Amino acid sequence: MDRLRRDEWRDVKDRAARISFNCDLLHRLPLEIVALIAEHLHLADIILLRRVSRRWLQILSSPSVCGAAIRAIVEGHLPIADPARFMRRRLRIERGLPSQTVRLESPLSTVHDTLMNIRGVGYLNGIYAWLEGADGRTSVALLNLWTGRLVQLTTDNREQLVELRLSKELVAAVSTRGYCHVWNITTEEHKDFRLSSLKFRHFLVNGTKVALGYRDYLVHWSFETQSARIVQTGLNSITLALHPIQDQFTIICVHERGNYDDHEEAAANPPGAMHMAPNLSRMHTETFILDHSNGFKSASSRVEDLPFNYEWIGMGSHPQEIQPGQSSILIKPTRATPAGEANPALYFTLTSSSDIAVHTLPPHLFKITNLVRLETGVVYAPTTSKDFLVILKSDDMGALPASIPMRWFQDIVQRKAPCMNCHWMFGDSDFIVLVNLRHVEIWGFNDDCDLSHIASVDT
Repeated sequence: MDRLRRDEWRDVKDRAARISFNCDLLHRLPLEIVALIAEHLHLADIILLRRVSRRWLQILSSPSVCGAAIRAIVEGHLPIADPARFMRRRLRIERGLPSQTVRLESPLSTVHDTLMNIRGVGYLNGIYAWLEGADGRTSVALLNLWTGRLVQLTTDNREQLVELRLSKELVAAVSTRGYCHVWNITTEEHKDFRLSSLKFRHFLVNGTKVALGYRDYLVHWSFETQSARIVQTGLNSITLALHPIQDQFTIICVHERGNYDDHEEAAANPPGAMHMAPNLSRMHTETFILDHSNGFKSASSRVEDLPFNYEWIGMGSHPQEIQPGQSSILIKPTRATPAGEANPALYFTLTSSSDIAVHTLPPHLFKITNLVRLETGVVYAPTTSKDFLVILKSDDMGALPASIPMRWFQDIVQRKAPCMNCHWMFGDSDFIVLVNLRHVEIWGFNDDCDLSHIASVDT
């Protein structure tokens, strides 16, 4: 080419100008390879790349490519009929941008404190529930956010109600007379059972089962059999999980190392050695299963050290629910690391399958009121700062080094979304319910949700 004359170079240039070296690699790749690439792309990037050409729109909208992208972010294989609709909803959830919102009057009362107010509100599976009757609170109101249908349930004697819980099948409310009233949401069939005390620490409803946990015992009740059983656990539990179908529950209690209940451990660690041991916490997990001939019996029990380097922990004031049928508790370290850095807060959740999920929260989110896990990888948290909602990207970091099934989730602040200043929040991948003393704000994320029919509902 060095020996080419100038006129020959011009001829080469003219010929090369008529040849395009551009190559549409995505067009030439088989769909199986494109699906592998889609697993590593964010859903927003896939939607943006569809605008390049009609061919790219066709390729990136194919069921195999969309399915691969979705399976990369959700747990397991989900039969999704409309992947495009799922992707739009997922992006709205990640960005905190609902398709529709509506604001209703709040059922909360200034007569009650914040904790008592929140105990009278709930949401699950498209049903928003609250204790109706202003200060008296003698009925349970159920508002179907999909249809706008409002149902009010009362007891025969119009007893005053103090707390409610929901499952997909049941709504349960505790009265001041010491009864737990339970209704089937579909048929409105009513049943009740007597409580031994109103000083319970846990109140869970899952499937057709109801459980109330006390300091060292638990009351388990089934809607089908209408039988209530008192189970002496002997443990001061901080979290509780209730199985939705089987007569089974799991509890966790946490205590300091050095507070040995086992005589062999105490003998192996004399008092002098106990004072030398670090102040790490220990976790006791126990599962109880119903034996119809002998009642509830312990099926498994484990005690082990928590896999965290905390010298001391402080716990939230009361257990909360991050998912139906399970309670959670926020654990806050009161000391920094040796390097002077603040330790993250830990949000312990015991799932209905008896697995333990540990969410680590940034230190500046210690004062969150509660967490709502909308979908895999997305957690919402209302903060003490007004008019903002923190959206956390929750990465599953795998199993913790413990014999008990535990998974560690690293929660990182992804963005802040403007919202109504709220005391509490409930929700799932379809709706979010934000509650304060003046208003209830409802967000809908689906394309076909129509909240206009509930705007006129008298709450």
